[in-house]
Amino acid sequence: MNRVQVSGPSRIITGTIIANENLVMKWLTTLFYLIMAEDRILDDWECSVLLSVFKGKGDPMQCGSYRTIKLL
Repeated sequence: MNRVQVSGPSRIITGTIIANENLVMKWLTTLFYLIMAEDRILDDWECSVLLSVFKGKGDPMQCGSYRTIKLL
C-alpha cells in the first residue's frame, strides 16, 4: 500500500523529519533557544486556535477524556 504524505504550511513532510532526525533536533533546539533568548515567539504562532478532541474512550464529561490540539 502506498502512503501519501501531506505537508502543512511549512511544506515539510513527516518522512523528511524522521529521515533527518538528528539535523531536525539540532535545528529545533537552536530555534527554541533563540525564542527563549529573545523572549518572543514568531508572530504566526500567536494566532492559533485550541481544540479539544475526544479521545474516543472514557467519560465524555471528564476533561481527561480529551486531548487539546493547537491549530496554527
